[in-house]
Amino acid sequence: MAKIVSIPLAIIMSIVSLLFPCKAEMPDETQWNTNYPYVFVHGLMGWGEYDAHYKMFPYWGMFGGELLSKLEKKGYECRGASVSGTASAWDRACELYAQLTGSQIQCPITQTPPHMTCLLTMRWS
Repeated sequence: MAKIVSIPLAIIMSIVSLLFPCKAEMPDETQWNTNYPYVFVHGLMGWGEYDAHYKMFPYWGMFGGELLSKLEKKGYECRGASVSGTASAWDRACELYAQLTGSQIQCPITQTPPHMTCLLTMRWS
């Protein structure tokens, strides 16, 4: 039954896509202008711009060339945040917030990584 339905549907979709092709429009370059930098944040087990092995293995553009430098050459201000690759979502969010605001993080020494809760210390300038 599925083959009976899927083959004609695939043929119809192919014909429609040939008759009505999508038009690719170049986006307006000014719509991406902003007063704030673009911040790229890696996922779990990732690494950021400030980690030691980023120069050798850039997380953003490992196979196609380093993305952040390519975007900066085009005039975009980009940053690659470095947060812990194995910490909890809360700790990673605190680290990212601290990097964005210039704050400092204090983690109690008595706590170990699965249950660690970091405190944010604001540094006002």
